[in-house]
Amino acid sequence: MRTLDPSEAKARQGQAAATLETFWATLRKCRPVTLDHKQATALAGELYRAWTADRVRTTSVTLMPDGRWQRDSETPDEELGALEPILVRLDAASESIEPSELEHDLGPVVDRLLLRRGIASVDEDTRPILLKACAQGLRDAFLNRKRNLEGDYSADPKAARFPDYEPPELTAQPKTASPPSPKTSLTGLVVDWWAERKAAGLKPSTHESYRNTTAAFVAYLKHDDAARVTADDVLGFKNLQAALAKITDPTLPEPPISLLTAHPHGPFTAVWEAPDPESGEPAVFFTIQNAERGPRWTPPEVFLMLDLLLAYGGGLSVNDAGNGWAYLRPWGGVSRHTLGRLIYDAKLGDVVRQRKRADHHAQLPANFFKASAGKPQADRPSGTPKRDRGDAIETALANFHRTHRRSELPATAEEYRQVLRDAFRLVDAYHAEEPPEAHEAA
Repeated sequence: MRTLDPSEAKARQGQAAATLETFWATLRKCRPVTLDHKQATALAGELYRAWTADRVRTTSVTLMPDGRWQRDSETPDEELGALEPILVRLDAASESIEPSELEHDLGPVVDRLLLRRGIASVDEDTRPILLKACAQGLRDAFLNRKRNLEGDYSADPKAARFPDYEPPELTAQPKTASPPSPKTSLTGLVVDWWAERKAAGLKPSTHESYRNTTAAFVAYLKHDDAARVTADDVLGFKNLQAALAKITDPTLPEPPISLLTAHPHGPFTAVWEAPDPESGEPAVFFTIQNAERGPRWTPPEVFLMLDLLLAYGGGLSVNDAGNGWAYLRPWGGVSRHTLGRLIYDAKLGDVVRQRKRADHHAQLPANFFKASAGKPQADRPSGTPKRDRGDAIETALANFHRTHRRSELPATAEEYRQVLRDAFRLVDAYHAEEPPEAHEAA
C-alpha cells in the first residue's frame, strides 16, 4: 500500500478493492464497452498528462567491459534528438487510415489505459477512435516536451482541450428496467452460513460470535441490506471496534483519532484533529454552540470521555471571564460539572483549578492543579451534588432515560454506564498521576 500508517493502508486497500471490483464487474458483463469521441479524448488526456507531468530525476549506471560502473547521463540535445523519430512515427500513424498501424504501436498502451478504468475491451467501432485520439494526445505531449527542451516552459494551450472523463454508464442509452433482485440481508447471510457450517461440526460459540458481530454491524449501519455495504462502512466499523476495545483494554494499539471527529453532534459545532500547539502531541480541537468562544482542545482520551458523557444530551459552556481562568463545564444548573474535576476524579472537598499562566483554550490535564480546600462539610444537605465522576455518570444516565428512544446510539442503561466507567479508566491510564499541589494559579 506504499505507507506505514495502518489507517492509511486500510483506506488505500478499500480503494484498491473498489477498483478491482469495478474491473471484475466489467469482465462479468462479457460484452465490449462503447465509448464516444469525447470519452476517447478524455482518456487520451490521461496519456497526455502522464507524459507532460514533472519528471522525477533518476540516476542509472552501466557495467563496463572492464568491470567499472559508469554513470549514464543524457543532455537535453540528446533527448531532443531521441524525440524526433518518435514524433515522425506518431505523425505517420495519426495520418494513416489503417487502424492496424496504430494498433501495432499503441494497442498495449491503450489496453492498460482501459484496464485502469475497469474496462476490459471496447467494441470494434470505438477501437479506431480511441487509438487515433491517444496518438494525437501522445503527439501533443511529445511536442510540449520538445518545446521544454528548447527552453520554452510556458503553459501548453493544448492542455485544456481534454475533457473530464465520464464513465460510459453515465452516457449510455436508457435500458429496460429489470425486475429488482430480492434483498440479501446481513443477518440472513449469517443464518445461511450457519445452516451449512453446523453440519460440518463448527462450534456454536463461533456462530454466536459471528451473530453478535453482525448484529453490531447492522446497528452501526442502521440497515440490514448487504447490497448497500461499502468499503468505507467496513473500515468505519473496524475503527469503531478498535476504539471500544481500547476503552476496555488500554494496552491495545491506538485507534485512529479521526474516529472522534467524524460526526460532530450535541453541543459541538465542529471537531477536528491537530497537534497541540505547545507539545506537538495529537489533540482534538472543537468549538461549541456559543460562537463567541474560541476553539478548545484536549487529548483524544479526554475528548472521548466528554463526548460520551454528552452523547444523550446536555450542553457545554465556558465561563471565560477574561481573568485567565476558563473552566469547561458540561451541563448546567445543579448538574453542572467542570472538566478538571472529571479528569482528576476529584472527591467531595477537593478543589481542582486551572493554572492561570496556561493557555486557557488548552483543556489539558497538565494545565490543572489540585488545591487543598480543607475537610468536607459534615452538615451538607442530603442530595447536594458532589461534582465527582459518580454524579457525572448519574447525570448522563438521566439524559439517557429521557432521550435514548430518539437517539441513534442503541444501548441499554447498564451498557452505557459501563462505557462511561471504561472511558474514565482510559483517562486514568494516560493521566494516572495526580496534579501537584499549588498555592497559586501559576
